[in-house]
Amino acid sequence: AAQAQLDVLYEHLDDAGLQPDVDEIGLTFELAPCNFHDAIERDQPLVCAVHARLVGDVLRQVDGPLALKRLDPFVTPHSCTLQLMRRRDAGPAPEQGP
Repeated sequence: AAQAQLDVLYEHLDDAGLQPDVDEIGLTFELAPCNFHDAIERDQPLVCAVHARLVGDVLRQVDGPLALKRLDPFVTPHSCTLQLMRRRDAGPAPEQGP
């Protein structure tokens, strides 16, 4: 079930032009380039929150144990990282990095 969620999320991110690089063991996705980079300067918290919400929605479309843990925007000047978690480890709402 986790693999199905990873596959659906990968397809979604790839279709969005984010060139996802997935680490299936670490449950992370490295994403680049950010299609919303121009909007980030003005509304970075809003843009990243919307993106995090979309990722969570995509994961919920497929029955499985994975959920979004956090979105870390701009770990490099042009890339972000998504960290997933198994739901049994879920605590409070997903975090958004600095």
